[in-house]
Amino acid sequence: MTNEAAMIWPPAAYIHRELKARGWTVQELAEAVNYGPSFFDNVLKCRKMTEWDARTLASAFDTSPELWLNLDKRWRDALESGEYVLVKEGQL
Repeated sequence: MTNEAAMIWPPAAYIHRELKARGWTVQELAEAVNYGPSFFDNVLKCRKMTEWDARTLASAFDTSPELWLNLDKRWRDALESGEYVLVKEGQL
């Protein structure tokens, strides 16, 4: 690895970015997928994303479930490897 570490953001940072781009709140996201806002608590707190979480986010944001699962995997791999600069959501 080079001297410069790659920056990796948690999936929650991308979710917040998508919400901001759409002018949505977490409540509005939850309503868009017919769930209460507590549904997203696990994902927004950077807990491991499930396939169900990924499918729900994909539906809401018109993306693929694989996108969300891959973002989560990259984040978890970075946490384990220690080879990355981990960036918190407020720094995105």
